[in-house]
Amino acid sequence: MLFKLLVEIDRHPFTSVEQLGQMLNVPVELIQNMVADLSKRGYLNSYDNCLSACDHCPLSVACDGKQHPKIWTLSEKGRDFARRQHPGKVQVQK
Repeated sequence: MLFKLLVEIDRHPFTSVEQLGQMLNVPVELIQNMVADLSKRGYLNSYDNCLSACDHCPLSVACDGKQHPKIWTLSEKGRDFARRQHPGKVQVQK
């Protein structure tokens, strides 16, 4: 299940925990716990404060400047793990 979550976050970094829960047919609370665990273990990076990048952000139109979307990306450790599990399913970072 953690691998599936890593793949979905890699494919859809702007997806909400509610959407991830629907994609994986898992309760939101479990997704939140898994994301927290993956972040703590170094498999995910999160961007909590995107204020400095608003001018160049493609989501700035949808963001009201007060509510910023939670954005996760796979860390290098997360990408390495996912590639070893299923080569070809994880996007190659450029």
